[in-house]
Amino acid sequence: MSERAAQTLDQRETVELLTRCWMTHDGMWFHQVLEECGPEVASRLNLGAIRGMVPIELKRLLKAWGRDSVDTHEDLQAFLEFSMELFIGDFFGANWDWHPDGNITVDIKRCFAHDGITALGGIASYQCGIFERVLAWIAGLGLEFEISPAVEGCMMHREGRCRHVIRVNYGN
Repeated sequence: MSERAAQTLDQRETVELLTRCWMTHDGMWFHQVLEECGPEVASRLNLGAIRGMVPIELKRLLKAWGRDSVDTHEDLQAFLEFSMELFIGDFFGANWDWHPDGNITVDIKRCFAHDGITALGGIASYQCGIFERVLAWIAGLGLEFEISPAVEGCMMHREGRCRHVIRVNYGN
């Protein structure tokens, strides 16, 4: 990093800037595919890119987090909080309730993907990439889980809210 950048941006500001740039690229990629190929293809390719990226991303995240595995509910909470802080920034309004029984309730109040895809005109056919990524992380960590209701399309679009319960089996 140049001396000027180091003096201008602190770590949080750097992460926020990089996150915003990545999100803009992601949105513009989706927009180009949407325009060229239609909403169904854009969603299918988006989910495929997420599935292909997660194994690589997961290795990098675990290394940066300083651990090789996630074994407990507390580990998963710490890992997801660490990871989402890096990738989501301040444009996502979600409450994560970590229940003592191992369940996680995710209640999304503001979703950048919903808002962006709506603005592009592709929300009716959009398949949620946010939950695809988080669930792929959980699966990639070797944890079995169930999500209710199942992620189909965009719940925010369909119901005006997005709320899921993830039940993770830690093998205990």
